[in-house]
Amino acid sequence: MKSTTLAKEKKKLQAVINKWVRIFFADDNGMVCCYTCSAVKSYKDIDAGHAIPGLKNHCRYDVRIIRPQCFSCNRMKSGNLSVFIPKLIKEIGMAEFEEISKYRDVQYQTYQIQALIQEWKLKLKKLAKDRGIDL
Repeated sequence: MKSTTLAKEKKKLQAVINKWVRIFFADDNGMVCCYTCSAVKSYKDIDAGHAIPGLKNHCRYDVRIIRPQCFSCNRMKSGNLSVFIPKLIKEIGMAEFEEISKYRDVQYQTYQIQALIQEWKLKLKKLAKDRGIDL
């Protein structure tokens, strides 16, 4: 088996989850609105932004706080958090947002990330099939 690093595996996992989020929020034509400015883009041309910046391990892969964002909001405006966070709190509630936000020191091992990659690949494949999207 090819040797890999934890960092490389984390990037793979984040890519799979980000794609799942973008497709999950897309309409039947594969179009999705930016969560913070409502710009409409193809799911292929939009980012997946996190409500909690810094991508801490404990919530990095938590789809409850990941939403589609255009390049401008996600990267140029650092997540446009002044819009993102209040909107998300309205959507999921303050109690859930605070629970997700609590810092927990989570140290993933490579095998755990690899298992999550496989789990999310299956979820992505099912979602894409259900939506009629070719991966």
